[in-house]
Amino acid sequence: MFRSCARALTVVATLLSLAGCAYQATASILSPAAQLRDEDMKVHGTAHAQASYTKAFKALTGDCTEQGTALVNTVDSVLAALQKAKINDETRLTLMQHLAATVTIPAGAPKTSCAKLGTAYIALRKGQ
Repeated sequence: MFRSCARALTVVATLLSLAGCAYQATASILSPAAQLRDEDMKVHGTAHAQASYTKAFKALTGDCTEQGTALVNTVDSVLAALQKAKINDETRLTLMQHLAATVTIPAGAPKTSCAKLGTAYIALRKGQ
């Protein structure tokens, strides 16, 4: 009947809302930026305002070939690689901000791979 669980959850949430029932949103319904903020909140016990995550994520989506969940996964992978290299001063937000600051794509030029940007950023951080 439903092609995906995410769509089914959205339909259920809408029906419950229309019926006046309270419903706790799940991660599959959250925006990618909200997912990143929630992960930072779980790990650090605090996080910046959602608007900061949305702004940073939007900046990356404008320049990166990865979009949506793929970009979330890229941010998480780069952060995990940094942590594996014992570089623990980054959050998902600061990482997105740093990656966005490294992108200098002229208007009309093709988007770039944020995974490749992440690899270069990791090398830069290891060299410091």
